[in-house]
Amino acid sequence: MGIDTRALKKTYIRVAPIRCRPRREKVTRALAGSVLSPAYLLLARRYQVPGLRFRIECALLGLRLLCGRKAPVAYADIYCLLFWPMNSTRDFEFDFVWRALADVPILRYLDVSSPRLFPILLSSKRPEITAELVNPDKKDLQDTARFIRACNLDSRCHLRDCPIEDAPFAPESFDVITSISVVEHIPRDKEAVKKMWELLKPGGKLLLSVPCAAAAEEQYV
Repeated sequence: MGIDTRALKKTYIRVAPIRCRPRREKVTRALAGSVLSPAYLLLARRYQVPGLRFRIECALLGLRLLCGRKAPVAYADIYCLLFWPMNSTRDFEFDFVWRALADVPILRYLDVSSPRLFPILLSSKRPEITAELVNPDKKDLQDTARFIRACNLDSRCHLRDCPIEDAPFAPESFDVITSISVVEHIPRDKEAVKKMWELLKPGGKLLLSVPCAAAAEEQYV
């Protein structure tokens, strides 16, 4: 028996404001992370935790930025790449999308407001890609632009500060479109997914991930 999804009530995740931690607590956490991170990586390898390969790629990107960045980037951001690039949910999401695109030929790539680490790292590893990153959050887009300059990707990664529903691209423009944990935050979600589908070339890949429930903590269970 089918379910009429039109009768289901939509609930959108609201992210609580991030608490500003005292400097002393930040330093303590940074030192603890520096010591524990290698141990966690060894345990992850022992138990074949999803996302391990991507986690290593994050650390390598952090080392490249530390030794040869093309534009200023905060040492705190480099530290996060080295020791704390993603939370446990991202391990699963990033790993799935990363593996799904491993053997896919990509020339034109569109990312819809995913955490910036994924499209930047994908573009860094695949020099044939020309990427469009759409994000209506101007502050987040500024941070993304800083990372793109530091990675010397200015000529291949282009930023658009608009909702995907209003993005000025021609239909059937992209080989691959990704949107990682974003659709649940878009009030016009049906229009957003429809637009992504229209922008995809025939035979292209559209990769979306969403949490399993409206209550954010459910995804960790």
